[in-house]
Amino acid sequence: MIAYTSDFIPRLVYIFVTSKDQTLNGYINNSLSYFDPEDFTNDTRPMNSSLNETGLMCRYQDYRNPPDDLEEYELNMKYWHIFAARLSFVVVFEHLVFFITSILAYMIPDIPKSVQQKIMRKRYLAREALYKTEAEEARTVLEGSVDGDNAALPC
Repeated sequence: MIAYTSDFIPRLVYIFVTSKDQTLNGYINNSLSYFDPEDFTNDTRPMNSSLNETGLMCRYQDYRNPPDDLEEYELNMKYWHIFAARLSFVVVFEHLVFFITSILAYMIPDIPKSVQQKIMRKRYLAREALYKTEAEEARTVLEGSVDGDNAALPC
């Protein structure tokens, strides 16, 4: 949204590519295209009589070729530079957001430390209980074989 709805990217392109002194001096003039009112068709011509003067040029915000160009009113190279900068901004911004969210996801644990400690304690107690019962079973089996019982050992 920022890249396409604001004037932020065109201003940056002007500062870093077009401007000789790295300022916004001349930005407005650079961002306006020319239109010759004589190019209006009869149905679209405004009723304002002041536009009927010859040699008058209108200015509008766009990046198009002037009326005296071979490709009049076509998008010019400034437009394509700004378009590429906007696409680049979207990609860089998206990757930056992804990187920051990944760092935050890594830093913030899924399970709180107190809950993690309780889970580890319960696992420890369960293992201890299992070892204790296995040791008692082994002891009873061994005591039975020492007493002379030829009972089969469990597999």
